[in-house]
Amino acid sequence: MPPTPVLPMENGVLDLYRAEVTHPVHVSAHFLRATTVAPFQVHVRQLETEKGFTNLIAELIQEDVLKITTHQIFSDLKPNDDGTQPSYLTLAPPSSYARRLPPSVPAPI
Repeated sequence: MPPTPVLPMENGVLDLYRAEVTHPVHVSAHFLRATTVAPFQVHVRQLETEKGFTNLIAELIQEDVLKITTHQIFSDLKPNDDGTQPSYLTLAPPSSYARRLPPSVPAPI
């Protein structure tokens, strides 16, 4: 297994990946253990890149213990040159059989 790259974080965003895919689509963090004022490492793994999205996992490790883990998805959300959205960003219209929420209720008489 290749070694995990260790990269610095700046303002909570990984500059290495921000240059290629500029828009954060999803960011979640799980604080597993309390951190201390001590040296730490951030290990970054690129899970996959497909259909214009890049999935990353970043883990904050301190004293050989995983303290914080994050999942981040980045993409380029700008429109195409002709002003249309890329097909991977377009939602298909819902089926006419799909339940609408909130359900419509007749007004009281």
